[in-house]
Amino acid sequence: MQKSHITSHQICVVFIFIISFFNIRWVSAELRGETRFSVIDEAYDEGTIDYETALVQKVFSIFRPQNVDARFKAEGLGPEKCATSLFMEIGSQWSVLSPETQAQLLPYLLRPTEAGQDPSWGHAYTTDPEFYDTPSGHFRIWYVRTTDDAPDSIDVNPRDTVPDYVNDCGAIFDYVWTREVDALGYQAPPQDGDWYPQGEDFGDDSRYDVYIEDLGWQTVFGYTQGEYVTTGRSATSYIVVDNDYDWYPSYNQGKLSLDGLKVTAAHEFFHAIHFGYDAVEESDRYWMEISSVWMEDMMYDDVNDYFAYLRWFFDDPEASLDEFNGRHEYASCIWAIFLSKKYHVDIIREIWEGCVTTNALNAMQTALTERGSSLAEAFQGFSVWNYFTGSRSNPNLYYEEGADYPLLKFEERHLSYPASGSGLVNHLGANYIGFAPRKTIGGLRISFTGISNPNWKVMVIEYLNSETHFAREMTLDDLNRGVHATRNWKDYLEIALIPSVVSTSGQNYTYTYDAEYDPDLGASLEVSDAPHDFGSVLLGHTADWEMIVSNRGTGARTLYTVSAMPESIFTIQDVSLPQTLDVLGSIAIVVTFRPNEIGVITGSVTLTSDDPAAQEITIGLSGAGTIPSAVMQNFPSPFKISEHKKTYFPFNLYKDAEVILSIRSIAGDLVWEKNLGELKAGPYQNVVILEESESYWEGKNEHGKTVASGIYLYSIRTEDFVETKKIAVIR
Repeated sequence: MQKSHITSHQICVVFIFIISFFNIRWVSAELRGETRFSVIDEAYDEGTIDYETALVQKVFSIFRPQNVDARFKAEGLGPEKCATSLFMEIGSQWSVLSPETQAQLLPYLLRPTEAGQDPSWGHAYTTDPEFYDTPSGHFRIWYVRTTDDAPDSIDVNPRDTVPDYVNDCGAIFDYVWTREVDALGYQAPPQDGDWYPQGEDFGDDSRYDVYIEDLGWQTVFGYTQGEYVTTGRSATSYIVVDNDYDWYPSYNQGKLSLDGLKVTAAHEFFHAIHFGYDAVEESDRYWMEISSVWMEDMMYDDVNDYFAYLRWFFDDPEASLDEFNGRHEYASCIWAIFLSKKYHVDIIREIWEGCVTTNALNAMQTALTERGSSLAEAFQGFSVWNYFTGSRSNPNLYYEEGADYPLLKFEERHLSYPASGSGLVNHLGANYIGFAPRKTIGGLRISFTGISNPNWKVMVIEYLNSETHFAREMTLDDLNRGVHATRNWKDYLEIALIPSVVSTSGQNYTYTYDAEYDPDLGASLEVSDAPHDFGSVLLGHTADWEMIVSNRGTGARTLYTVSAMPESIFTIQDVSLPQTLDVLGSIAIVVTFRPNEIGVITGSVTLTSDDPAAQEITIGLSGAGTIPSAVMQNFPSPFKISEHKKTYFPFNLYKDAEVILSIRSIAGDLVWEKNLGELKAGPYQNVVILEESESYWEGKNEHGKTVASGIYLYSIRTEDFVETKKIAVIR
């Protein structure tokens, strides 16, 4: 066997991983996937290969495919999303691996530029490397011009002796840095520094190093390799990306090859940021992948690579949120999507800041508590959001891209009654049981009992369509028993029971349920236009809804009270109650919506009466708080084209509208114009949102030529709004 070239660098890398992840366990792939790693995991689970062979075969599948066992070379296997965790696992298990396995794996902990490596390893550059320093000064991109590792040699745009792929790689990483560090506020990864032993800074300077290599056809997107602990839990790292991603268009519905590089850069650079926060918390590997896939969508919303993984979550919703099996953690990116949409994008950064001193679940609890919520409450809401995907999607209330998500796998669906069943749920997991209503007077009574030791949350969704539905929490007693009555079940297409375990540990918690038809669960009182959406309302303004309550029963009914929640947002105007409604009689009650924040706000109005079938009726309310349309001053201002590259145009949008941005000369002649497309109501003021909406200008005219210095006019225009301001431009 070839003797390995071992430096203090390699020993340090292994040592870091040993102290950081020593207690890591091998988690088998419970979900049958379609990648090389998953079929290797399956062989290990079945006992046909041992653990060390599995590790070696995974590494060989990336770098030495000729040494991979034939059974792991099946046609149609998809790419592994990220090999970062594989190399972390190798480090964590290093001290218990045999000397033979250590010798096989050690080369793959090295940088491609490290000296003394054997060409047969398939990992190191075998010809002299070159580098390209990106315009931002943050990155050094390493590449070679010959051998299989070389990117395409085309040098056209720009013609600067550097291959265009390398230029593109640098531009993409610069963009990702600008968004992740500068705009979203994450701390930059640690720079190379004095902690490197003398002569072993193989990146040459403090720039972050990215290596372009041939990672094979549809094998792995890329990986981030941790190196030296700097202070506390923080460690340096470097990134390896593929040299072409030529396979990406066929893998992801015709997306461009560079799209594969884009999502890899967003994903792996976020791992580099993670290593800066916490390179030692073994239990947080699932959160690293959840948040990195989320970051892909934040950086490149139009690529949607994460759609390919979601089935692994929606087919197994009872699995724990923090499960790590090579599949579930990527699909669980929707947890980060949910958190960022429900509680603001900053919560993801705050969780990572909390990971410096504790694990991710504790950091989530702290961040949610500071927002007046909790991990249990958030996971309960998450379980409801996950029902509204596919044909049930509602982008205004739930996931913006939910129409493209899979539908959940239901544990059971019942068509006849009485019905009963049972199930198993892991911690931070949920089940979904469906009940089909009949077109008869009455309703459905559901009883639930959960095993007593975990904390349960149980929701019932009464669903007609994505706009007309109710999500109601079942009240549980101290023994985790509860009952829910759905009245007038003929008004719905489906009733869904969602039991979830909101404890943070434990597996296979059992529950039972019973459901029976009750003809007495009907109601005489009906409300027109229910549930009601007030639409968009300016902050500080109000909107009214005249709610008509009618008696459709066979006898008189008395309406006792009407109340709305939240009280400060939805209020009831003065009405004389109680009031008796004769058969076919009605009463008009005015409900007022007074938004106190931007975005969709939901609530309810509740009626109480003497109707024995439904003494209480709850109607869903919703509306959106918004702000007046307005255009603010561009930034940076004045716009120095050579220095700033872009200038941004912040604005507020009162309602959803198609937006056009135009630049004119001071004489009014059109210089440049861009249709920003259909945008949602709200403020467009920070760099992240302005980048996403493309509300910026690069100082060029319609023909792509840089404009002269001077004063120009810029306008934001919609169908019923336009505002113009001046902009100073300096070449």
